[in-house]
Amino acid sequence: MKTLSSTLRPFTKKDYPALTALLNAVYHEYPITETEVRSWDTRRDPNLVCHRVVLEREDKLIGVAVFEHLSWIFHPQKFSVEINVYPEYQSQGFGTELYQQLMTDLKKHKPLILRTRTREDMLSGVAFAKKHGFTEETRDFESRLDPNTLSFAELDQLKAKLKTDGISFMRLSEYIQTEPEYQKKLYDLDVEISKDVPFPEGETHTTPSFDSWVKGFFENPNFKPEAHLLAMYQGEALGFNSFWPTKAEPGCIYNGLTGVKKAFRHKGIAKALKLENLKWAKEQGYTVVKTWNNTRNKGMLAINESLGFFRQPAWIIFKKELANDI
Repeated sequence: MKTLSSTLRPFTKKDYPALTALLNAVYHEYPITETEVRSWDTRRDPNLVCHRVVLEREDKLIGVAVFEHLSWIFHPQKFSVEINVYPEYQSQGFGTELYQQLMTDLKKHKPLILRTRTREDMLSGVAFAKKHGFTEETRDFESRLDPNTLSFAELDQLKAKLKTDGISFMRLSEYIQTEPEYQKKLYDLDVEISKDVPFPEGETHTTPSFDSWVKGFFENPNFKPEAHLLAMYQGEALGFNSFWPTKAEPGCIYNGLTGVKKAFRHKGIAKALKLENLKWAKEQGYTVVKTWNNTRNKGMLAINESLGFFRQPAWIIFKKELANDI
């Protein structure tokens, strides 16, 4: 597969170092290690499609494109599409070459819907999506906070109030030592909470298999049990807040899922979980906490705003509907 300006070929395992370098060049605010990139593939459900195409110019990898199933809203004919090209090679037609090859390779899967995403201030990415027929579907707000700016006075009040209701807090590292079925119980809690996370219109949450979830969570190279906090009631976990460090950015930690069982909501538990974990992050020396929330997740956005998270440019999720006969 050759053109006058570049060569397209399938991705191979030898490309992981170059792929990592490309991602760090395109998303320099979100550095990542090669170990993390490889881990995406080793932990992915083998029943889900993931296909990458590499674009080279003069034997240098300058772009990579991928289409894959989204495990949390799985449909056999719906895919996520991502195209990344080094900044110095953008707006020269290389992204379009990758996109056209992806569309050719996608045909056998009879895709109905494609989704892609880019940050709103990445103007070339926004223009590219619109050029190829994608329209805005929703947005995820990114927010950041330096935990050293917090006083945590409110945390003491919240914990005292919740203690009267029999609610306490426990680190996952301790839970693992005291609960023999910690994996199954945490899986059940995650599944229950995840069903209420806002998803794209018309999509529903896909429950992962237990084995797949364990692999995705506990075998994540950034898994640190003490960075995950549980809310407890009568010996059972009713909510949690997950923090994920990243080796590529030592002073930064990512806030993953925060959630509470329906029967225990509107008591301040979610806010207490976030504050307690932010206090831990401060004590551990972290200076930046990054989190993402869909625009429809009004409750969590309100909590983040009250804590002083600073809103960043939004990530736009684009959607493209296709005919069955592409």
